[in-house]
Parts: sequence; structure tokens; C-alpha cells
Amino acid sequence: MDYVIADLEATCWQGSQVRNMEVIEIGAVYLDGEMLRPMDDFQQFVKPTTNPVLTDFCRNLTSINQHQVDSAPAFPAAFDNFLQWVGNRSFRLCSWGAFDFDLFEHELSRHGREWPDRFAGHINLKELYARAYSTQGDVGLREAMRKRQLSFEGTPHRGIDDAKNAARVAQTILSLDSK
Repeated sequence: MDYVIADLEATCWQGSQVRNMEVIEIGAVYLDGEMLRPMDDFQQFVKPTTNPVLTDFCRNLTSINQHQVDSAPAFPAAFDNFLQWVGNRSFRLCSWGAFDFDLFEHELSRHGREWPDRFAGHINLKELYARAYSTQGDVGLREAMRKRQLSFEGTPHRGIDDAKNAARVAQTILSLDSK
């Protein structure tokens, strides 16, 4: 089984919750299930429709600007682009924590969409990491990387960069997926 490591960025403000957020960036890395090698990556900005104007808080957190989302497709077309990139391969979606999966589910429901048949479930990499390394508490991606002597590359809270870094950690723990 192959893996897609995904990270989503979303509209946000102080105290925002998933049910009020919309995806503004999809970042993903495709890992070969046999060798756990990165094979390809994907990045797509997404135009929010309910709250189309990004807050200062959101722009500062994500470094995504208004023009990038204004010129992007809305979620249904962006999700279609993501699925086209995945292709016909079966995959398990992985994310650092449950937030990204929950946000995908929220957006799919909001737009009357479902996961394709080739979607084979979700792996919470944060939980898998905790099991692999017997950690206590909520370990963030950057902390997990530091503990594995990996340096964070890119810009934090950018979907593509977070996905690439999560994929680097995933390479060390996905062998536990079948256990």
C-alpha cells in the first residue's frame, strides 16, 4: 500500500475551529509503500468561498497571501486536482495529527463529496510516532523532527513544506503501519 502524506492550511483566526474553517492549501507527498521513498509532491492553493478574505492572523501564520487564494480554484476543483495527482493507485492518507483528516472530511461533506474507492483509510502519524518512540503527550512535528535529529526545511505552516517534513518522519515509522 502506498502513502500520501498530506498537510492542509485553512482559513483561521484566534479560536477558530474546524467546522468554521476552509482549506486554503493542500500540500502532499507520495511515498512508495515498499521502500517508503518520496516519489512525487503536490501543492495547490484553494480559494475559500464562505470566508474569502484571509485574516491578518491567517496570513501571518501561513505566509499565504490573498492573491494566492483569490486566483486558486475552489475546494471541489482543487480536490479533483489532488485526486488526479494521486492517480489510480490505492493509498492511505497520512497526516501529523487528526486536524488535516478532519478538515478534509469537513470540506468533502460541505461540498457533497466522498473519498474515492482507492482511498484506504487514514493514519495519524503523531499517534504512530508516539507508539514507535513511546512518547508521552502531544508531540509536534518540529519536536519529533528534533528528536530524530532532522532539521525542519522550509516555512512552518505551509502545507507543502509541512507535508515534506512529515514525510521525512513518516519514513522512519510507517513500517509499523501493519503491526
